[in-house]
Amino acid sequence: MPSAASIARLLPGLAVVALTASLGWFAAPRVYAHLGPPVAIDPAVWMILVPGRDQSMADAAEASGTGIVDGALTLCVRTFGRPDVLITRSEATATRITVTLAPDSGPLVINAHASNGAVTHIAELTTTGWRNRPKGVLHPYASTGPVIIDLTAAGVVVDGTPGGAAVRSPLELHADEIPARVTALRIDDADGNAIAEGTFGIPEPGAGVRGAGALLTLVLLGAVGLILRRARRDGRLVRGIVTVAAFGALPAAIVATPYAIWRALCERLYLLHTPAADLRTGLFLASILPVLASALLAERVLELPIRADPERPGQALQPAVRLGLATLLLAVDAAASRDLCGWQLAWALPGALFLALPWRTVLALSQAPIRALVREAPVYALLSACGWADGLLPALCWRFLCLLVDTPALLRLAPRLGADAAFVTLLALPVALEAEVRSSYLVDAWDPAQLAGASVEGTGRAAVMEPFWTGACGDEAARKRIDTFGGSSSGGAYQFKDEPEAFFPARVHERLCAQGYAIASSNFGNGGRDSSDAAAAADALYAKEPPAAVILYFGVNDLLTRDSPLTRKQRNTALNTRSATTAGLDTLSSHVRTLTGLSLLLRAKSAATEEDLVVAVPLADAEENLRRVQAASEKAGATLFLVTEYAQADTDVNLDPYFAMEKRLAAELPHTQFVDLRNALGPDRSHFLIDRNHMTREGSDKVGEVLAPLVASALDARR
Repeated sequence: MPSAASIARLLPGLAVVALTASLGWFAAPRVYAHLGPPVAIDPAVWMILVPGRDQSMADAAEASGTGIVDGALTLCVRTFGRPDVLITRSEATATRITVTLAPDSGPLVINAHASNGAVTHIAELTTTGWRNRPKGVLHPYASTGPVIIDLTAAGVVVDGTPGGAAVRSPLELHADEIPARVTALRIDDADGNAIAEGTFGIPEPGAGVRGAGALLTLVLLGAVGLILRRARRDGRLVRGIVTVAAFGALPAAIVATPYAIWRALCERLYLLHTPAADLRTGLFLASILPVLASALLAERVLELPIRADPERPGQALQPAVRLGLATLLLAVDAAASRDLCGWQLAWALPGALFLALPWRTVLALSQAPIRALVREAPVYALLSACGWADGLLPALCWRFLCLLVDTPALLRLAPRLGADAAFVTLLALPVALEAEVRSSYLVDAWDPAQLAGASVEGTGRAAVMEPFWTGACGDEAARKRIDTFGGSSSGGAYQFKDEPEAFFPARVHERLCAQGYAIASSNFGNGGRDSSDAAAAADALYAKEPPAAVILYFGVNDLLTRDSPLTRKQRNTALNTRSATTAGLDTLSSHVRTLTGLSLLLRAKSAATEEDLVVAVPLADAEENLRRVQAASEKAGATLFLVTEYAQADTDVNLDPYFAMEKRLAAELPHTQFVDLRNALGPDRSHFLIDRNHMTREGSDKVGEVLAPLVASALDARR
């Protein structure tokens, strides 16, 4: 039985452990609310509309980023496209809105959405005042507290001041430029009943979250304690404090970075299947590993004993040891690769060398083989469990840590071997990163050909453009080709990316097939494509299979895209005048996914200077591109349709010159027709568009209804 003195000595340590665990237990809710994913709001009360995605979304909070984040309802804004929109589901008429914004909130825009689809602006609220129209005069609030908006038959009254004409429900809320954060919200009907109500705070997590917080706090503070104790023992306390502060700066920065920045980072890097909260949590956990590694180094847990006479290791045992290790390592390599066939067979030899590398150090320093095997166990476990693609990077990190432990002995006894080991480890790092990327969905997300649509920054790969969708019907010998070119609004956009038949080229095809035409349709529409891509592809495509009809659906990507200080034509000219060495390096880099990801990150940084960006395809260049496509179409005997890209009414002022140019070309060039969808579909665009320029199913059907008879007439004329 322990004595009273021994118990007394344990009490301070137990008190510290209990205090540390309690700190983690009570801090866990706040940390989880800050680092965790958005908490979904009541789907029975609110509908979240995410522009550019399907209208029927299962998990809107995870897909959009709009939800309760860090104790406030956060309305997400998007790096590419319009912000998310919250729409009330109730059919009751709202008469009062009471809103409390968080101190760090951006502007909150409140609109009324009429039954005919018309949107009426009510107010734009900021933390210091309100506006009765977008970007209008800011009126300071008359009093502190919640902002009250009364919706009366006579008009809107905001904060006691008349703010506009009468409006009707349902209501829609969205952010402007930066995320809006709401801590309390209530919408009342005429009887004073709540249509929507919420006081958004930090949700209470389960015991598992609190327990994980307590354990993580214990581990972290324990590691810090070990580092400082070792530094004090060596008389380097200041150095230990600096080390802890340096290692703690990165996780602190990750925690302090707002959720909106992580969301924007995921969008700019095309991390479409990685929620922003998961990215931040993963990086946070990775950022605390250096502290744990320093604790292991401080306690010398990974150090291996060296024999007294390392100059003459057991020569007789070396061949047998090496042969046994080679057999073992090849077996582990085969198990890790799981299926040694094709390109995976290339992992066998370098994999065995990678696994055998530390044993040169063991033999050179005469370290204990059994303890060395125990120290290497994490490497074997990672590669066996995860395979080479996913396990190589963490295995390299462990190897690097072990190399740091052996560095003093290597510098003293085998400096050449230490230099070789460090060189091989650093050389393998980019290979490990590339393998990790290629084993995930990023192998497609960071494919330069997909990112740039048909071309890679204008390298001319549009000449081998692949269609997004194809379809055929009727007698194969009598089929006539119909080609459609456009951006994401004609193919590849999010709302129907896995349903290519929902885009309008397929709707045209379906109607013509139903009328008995023998046709083969190809939809070359895809994200990011513009008229430059169509112009570069037309000659090569039509030389193989001449079409009977060609549909061009451009405008938005030409005139409204600003992603470079050079136009597409200028970039093409610069690329075509490159030296052979530069062209070869560019081609090589385009096949390395990690370099593509790095270029996206650098592009995101440079894109902040909007004044340096120019229109991707200016009007003169667009006309040149359309003339090239028309010349190729005329040579192939096809009729060309210049179709106005259908978009929200507020973009017409920017696209009108483009459509006027198309109309002029159609009147000037033979076998060219101009189709103005704005006249054909009418002024009410709310049912046809899901965002600025991407269509709903109803919109695609309507465009198919408009174009099918025109294309049919062209096919009949060319018989």
